[in-house]
Amino acid sequence: YLFTDYFLNNSKEFILCTPKDIKDFYFKNDNRVTIHFIAKTMSKDFKFTKSDKTMSYHDPFNDDLKAKVGHPYTIYKKDFVSIEAEIEANAIHEELKKDDEQPF
Repeated sequence: YLFTDYFLNNSKEFILCTPKDIKDFYFKNDNRVTIHFIAKTMSKDFKFTKSDKTMSYHDPFNDDLKAKVGHPYTIYKKDFVSIEAEIEANAIHEELKKDDEQPF
């Protein structure tokens, strides 16, 4: 659900992130969710693979433009969002934009 929501609210087709990025953004104050647990879930349950090489990337959950260095996982939008869901989300966003427009 976290990635579905993220991709429905962003135009990115994929993101690069580490388990620490996910922990810091979604579970910062939840000590029950550890970086190790997130890494295990990403690898074993979702079958994501992380980069073999250390690389520079930008944290997708943070607007800070400073590059990070690590072994991020590549997570694709197509794995979490159907075309139908994306069309529906875009229609909702358009309706919300209309509601925010000034009447004059």
